[in-house]
Amino acid sequence: MPRVTIKNETNSGNRRGWTKWVQSVDATKTDGYAFVGSFLNDQEYDLPVGAVLVQKNPEGSAKHGYNNGVCLVVETDGSLRRTHADDFNWYRQFLTFRDHVAALFPTEPTADEVDAAVAELVARFGESAVREATRRLHD
Repeated sequence: MPRVTIKNETNSGNRRGWTKWVQSVDATKTDGYAFVGSFLNDQEYDLPVGAVLVQKNPEGSAKHGYNNGVCLVVETDGSLRRTHADDFNWYRQFLTFRDHVAALFPTEPTADEVDAAVAELVARFGESAVREATRRLHD
């Protein structure tokens, strides 16, 4: 697992951002509680490749402050790849940001997707080989 250093942003000395290692997204939530996972402090962590991190970063002045959402993915070398070009305003664009993060997680395949995958395997390996492999999975 790559080693990643987390540094949560601070703005104006009194507003602190946070980073969360997101395990799943609750689409029924309309705030930061939508991101299910563990908060990460300012330190090093060994995280799996592909881990999804969400940051809430304070921006602006103490008087005219706002927060931006940033989504990052852990790469094999321990670097963090940003998954979007622009920041998401935490309050005005939260639902779009939440949905962007949710799209990074795999979903259950549809019946059509499963059928297409099986057809591809049958075309490549033959029906008897696919049946045998399926039988071994269930033994």
